[in-house]
Amino acid sequence: RTIAFNQRMSFGVTEPGASRDAEYSNSRDITVSSSYRLGRGTKLPFKLWFMKSASLRNDLNLSLTYTRANSSNRSAFNGINEWSSENFNRNWTIGTETRYSFTSNVTGAITYEFGQRLDNRDPSGQVSFQELRLSVNTNIVGR
Repeated sequence: RTIAFNQRMSFGVTEPGASRDAEYSNSRDITVSSSYRLGRGTKLPFKLWFMKSASLRNDLNLSLTYTRANSSNRSAFNGINEWSSENFNRNWTIGTETRYSFTSNVTGAITYEFGQRLDNRDPSGQVSFQELRLSVNTNIVGR
């Protein structure tokens, strides 16, 4: 069982120079995640010709993640001391992932994520999204 919390903040100011204008930027994001592992091997009552042993690994990992991010920047053009309108992005996501190990060479995962994005420069405004991903990985080992 694992619970993790990460927070990152950055702030920057670029002073005007001979060939550039002043710029101010700020970003902040927070991620909270939790995972849980269930490891229970299963002994099979038979052994197939392609198997080294009659057991399956059956490891199951479950995870849940929440992320929230904000960023903004402002610029002053042509040496003017007034700031332009602010550009900002805001988004949040909640995602869950289930990873399953059938054997040491075959694994799979299903991931579901949903959230919202807001960019004040995007004419569509606030956008909600959902993603579902499925993956199967096989490891072919030659000897």
